[in-house]
Parts: sequence; C-alpha cells; structure tokens
Amino acid sequence: MIVWNCVINKDCQLISTPSSATEVTADRAVALGYFDGVHLGHQKIFSTMCEKAAELGLRTAVQTFDNPPASKSQNSLITTYPERCGIVSAWGVDDLFALPFNERVKGMSASAFLDVCVKD
Repeated sequence: MIVWNCVINKDCQLISTPSSATEVTADRAVALGYFDGVHLGHQKIFSTMCEKAAELGLRTAVQTFDNPPASKSQNSLITTYPERCGIVSAWGVDDLFALPFNERVKGMSASAFLDVCVKD
C-alpha cells in the first residue's frame, strides 16, 4: 500500500507525496472517512469498494485524516493513525491518502472538499 501524505494548499490544490505521474493519474475507487476502529460498517464500505474496483479495473484508495477532527476527542479514539494504516493495508487497499484535519479543511464545504480531493 502506498501512503500519500497530502495537504490542501492556500489555493485549494491537493499536494501529495509520493507523486509518481502514473500513480497520481490512476483511476480509483475511493472510500472517504476517518475510519476509527474500522468496525463492521467500515468493513462493508471497504469490501464494496474492493469489489467495484475489481469489476472496473480500478485501484482502491482510502482517504482519511492523520489526526482527529474536532468532533473526536484524542482520548476517545479506538485506533491510532498507524493502527488504522495497518488495518487498511490488511484489506489490500492500494493507496491511502492522509490529510491533516486543520482549519483549512474544517472550513471547506463538502462539495469543495470533493472537488479538491476526488476528481472525475
């Protein structure tokens, strides 16, 4: 699994590393979420994503945050970021895109976030 460390810059562009041209432009099925604990509902999302990606010949990707959003208390987390990465990797996901949850992300509308992070 490739872990992409991402940031949304002041111009609302997604900047990520690594940035191999082939990997950047690959078509993907993407699951978006924080995925704390990777419970049965999350697992259903991953299995559906993997099935659809296989049918369509796409790479699989999970978009998550490397730190908790304000709605999550650091003390109430079920899994740490490295533990979540391990669980996602065990699902055979090709790419994990990790964004910091910061004021820029917090201030974005859902549609602006999707425009920046999930492109057609």
